[in-house]
This record gives sequence, C-alpha cells and structure tokens, in this order.
Amino acid sequence: MNENLLRRGRIMYIIEAGIEYLISIMVANTYLALLTKELGISDSLTGIISSFISLGCVFQLCSILIRKRRSKGFVLVLSVLNQLLFISLYVVPLVGGDESFKSILLIVIILLAYFFYYIAHPKKIDWLM
Repeated sequence: MNENLLRRGRIMYIIEAGIEYLISIMVANTYLALLTKELGISDSLTGIISSFISLGCVFQLCSILIRKRRSKGFVLVLSVLNQLLFISLYVVPLVGGDESFKSILLIVIILLAYFFYYIAHPKKIDWLM
C-alpha cells in the first residue's frame, strides 16, 4: 500500500475517534440528565433510559446476523446516522409541541442512535483491525 494513503487513513481515524468521543461525552450521564430535566422528564424515567442504554450490548447481538462482505459502506452510513442522531438530541428542546411529544422524541432518538452505534461498532472494529 501507498505510505501516504496509510498515513491519511490513520489521521482520519484519529480525527473521527476524537469527534465521536466528544459527541459521546455530550450524551453521557450528566448532560443527558440535564437534557431530560430541561424537557421535564422525571429522574426515575431518566434512570430507566440510562439503563436501556447500558443494555446496548444486547443490540450488538443483532450485529451477528448482519453479514456484509464489504463492511466499509455499512459502517460509514450507520456511524454518520448515529452521530447525527446524537447531535439532534440537542435540537429536541427547540422543537414545537408539548413536553410529552418532546420526551417521546428524545427517547426514540437516543435509542435509535445507540442501536445504530451498537450494530455498527463490532463491524467497525473488525474493519479497522
């Protein structure tokens, strides 16, 4: 392989991993609690949402059923969708509608984002290794 291509690939991977990490911090415990509090979601429901997120490894089992010969496109599409869904969480409080609609929208978005993440992540690690 061309050394320049390898170097560019490594640099792009480092940049992608850094951005992914910053976005994951933005949807982690404290920030998620603040976001749900802004929407009027109770602490108990926030705990339930966090518990479902913690069970994300179950979503990884679905990844076993997906057998793609070329995982690059699959991983890229799901990773971009995942990151866009995470970022869209911060737009939910600005959406019109009542608090129950916003709460349901937030829950659907965060569960879909983690579903895409846990489906794509094993394939991503396999591809990058």
